[in-house]
Amino acid sequence: MTIHVNCKMCGRTFEQGRGMFSDRGLICPACGQIADDDGSLTVKSGSFPLGFLAGFFGGCIGFILVRMFARGKSTKRGAGVGFFAQLLFSAIVRMASWG
Repeated sequence: MTIHVNCKMCGRTFEQGRGMFSDRGLICPACGQIADDDGSLTVKSGSFPLGFLAGFFGGCIGFILVRMFARGKSTKRGAGVGFFAQLLFSAIVRMASWG
């Protein structure tokens, strides 16, 4: 009897015996997500601090690249917060330099 696993991230169905295994569990061969104990695959939430750094120091380009390529919601949210924090910081610095 073969057990089929559906990946929540990429939607691909594969046999449990064909997936790669790591010390944390089954890995989807298409997108690399780790499976739960029940055989379903979880979606990584991402990293808010890394997204924040990309948005803050990468500016508009960093924000766009994270929004296009990052998989985790926290990473995308962090990029947005970092980008708008950078805009606010630069506005404060410019206002301080006027006076």
